[in-house]
Amino acid sequence: MKRLISMLLCLAMLLGLLPLQAFGWTLHPEDSFVAYVSWTDPETGFEFGGEAYTDSETGEMYADLSRVDFHVFAEDELTTNDDVLAWAEDPANAFDLVLPGELPYVVQTGVTYETEIDEEGNVLEIEVPVYSDPVWLPVRVLSVSFYNSYRWAMRSITIPASVELIDRAILQNCGGTEQVIFEEGSMLREISQKYAFVNTGIHTIDLPDTLELIGECAFQGSALESLTLPSSLKSLGKEVFYQCSNLRELDMSRCTQLNEIPERAFDDCALESITIPDCVEIIGKGAFANQERRVDSETVYTLQSLTLGANVREIREDAFYWSPNVTGTLVLPDSVAVIEEGAFQMCGISDIDWPDNPDFTTASGFNWCPNLGDEAIMRLPFSVSVIGKNAFSACNGITELTIPSHIVEISEGAFARCENLEALTLLPGVVRIGREAFASCPKLGGKTVELPETVQYLESGAFSLMDRWSMEAVDCFTLRALNPDLELVEDEEEYINGNWFQWYAPGDTEYEHPITGADAFAWLTEVELYAPLTNSHGEDHALKVYAQERNDTEMSNGFTRTIRFHELTDLPVYHTVTVPKQEGVTFTLRQKGEAIASTDGGDTLTWQAQEGCDVVVTAQKDGYYDQVFVRAAADF
Repeated sequence: MKRLISMLLCLAMLLGLLPLQAFGWTLHPEDSFVAYVSWTDPETGFEFGGEAYTDSETGEMYADLSRVDFHVFAEDELTTNDDVLAWAEDPANAFDLVLPGELPYVVQTGVTYETEIDEEGNVLEIEVPVYSDPVWLPVRVLSVSFYNSYRWAMRSITIPASVELIDRAILQNCGGTEQVIFEEGSMLREISQKYAFVNTGIHTIDLPDTLELIGECAFQGSALESLTLPSSLKSLGKEVFYQCSNLRELDMSRCTQLNEIPERAFDDCALESITIPDCVEIIGKGAFANQERRVDSETVYTLQSLTLGANVREIREDAFYWSPNVTGTLVLPDSVAVIEEGAFQMCGISDIDWPDNPDFTTASGFNWCPNLGDEAIMRLPFSVSVIGKNAFSACNGITELTIPSHIVEISEGAFARCENLEALTLLPGVVRIGREAFASCPKLGGKTVELPETVQYLESGAFSLMDRWSMEAVDCFTLRALNPDLELVEDEEEYINGNWFQWYAPGDTEYEHPITGADAFAWLTEVELYAPLTNSHGEDHALKVYAQERNDTEMSNGFTRTIRFHELTDLPVYHTVTVPKQEGVTFTLRQKGEAIASTDGGDTLTWQAQEGCDVVVTAQKDGYYDQVFVRAAADF
């Protein structure tokens, strides 16, 4: 029947009723369709069909293998799909499929006539076409898909060496197929089609050294246990090995051309060790997240070690999410410039060796790292000016935090839910403290935090110190603001999509967030504010206005907030320290043991030094001893 359909299609094309093309796949878009081709294996009875094309680049003909018929299995008693499925699941019916490396192409060269006598004795003349000897075309494209239930009986499939492109979901959901064999000398360059080997029973696969591309979701959900990527590999599609829950071993050491590990490429596998090769520059979103397996109904997190290659430049969101057994010091190569939010969320690391890279300007991606302590933040490189959104939130190893002077912005939620944080020092340099930056840090209750004169903006919920778990408000908090022109940035966001940590206050017309509320000190029952009385324009200081407006207000939790404002009279005095630049010399100024950020004045470097504290300037030049200059506090 299928042969008849093919003949009718060819006839329609020859008569001009259909365009001379096929619905198959080609090596190049410009390759031209020649004819339909087919061949029946005399040993198995399997029928293989496809299309013949002319290569637009070389002029040579090749075949696309697009159809395999297992019709020999269709015994009369297999009348329903359930019958076929039951037959295929019987081990006695299992078979191994070897795809042909060539398909015959023939052309009609003429006709001959035969005579035949019908039932009435009439002599009939029958026209019989004459074909040329077959020209065997190499199968260079594989676009066959096994959709019928017979596929469940296929234990293995052998792909001929001539195939350069796999461009269909060839073994999609073939759970009974445990082995894919590439013939020796394989020329395979691309597995380009989405879901090519998805949900197969393949345990291991020897990928050819010619393979350059593996497409999106190609092996998703397969039974792979180990994998070696070939040296020829240049590109992976997203989710290419996603949910390969048995995959424990990954060897990328041969890779020299692979630039990016794409989004969720190895998410939800069970890798025990990851070594990123030096050729990789980008690690995509969720690329190695959730390395785990189930043991006796319990989740076991498998990843134990992580080594980043020397040229990794970007580590994107959730790249190594939930890796609690990756411990010790995380070494970030100097090539790293970008770490996105949550990149190392839930990792067990206790320290970070930061990159020495002027392009690394934002520290982010280490939320919910319970072992990460104060020293990692103290040693942030001078290139970093921003602590990113949720960068170190819920890091309960942080207890006594000093924000270095080269930090300009502490972004939203940067240290939120650091429940053991009980001392906070902000060195001069910080300009903006973002929304919820220190929210749910209950041990700051009863403590004093001083905002240096450089702080210009304090956003909503920045010091809403409520205990997130007990939902209890913190009794007291003291804030000293040295900048007369400090601005309080109100929260304009409306919380209308309620979830477990949102609160509806009776009588209110909208949802209110119980952690942040609508101002910088929400859910604090007692606030002591110290600031200059007026700003540089002679107007009341923003904190004074805030205290007047919000004092003795009833909060949605039923508590009454008491806010007291006090004039700050003991303001520190700052002086400018100037040093002329010298070629090849690096100058560092420290006060109280902390490095202070400098301002580049072209020919000079300047610092703002606090009166009453010794100034130490260190001059460093390669090949020479460090020279230290000290100006005593009394000299100011």
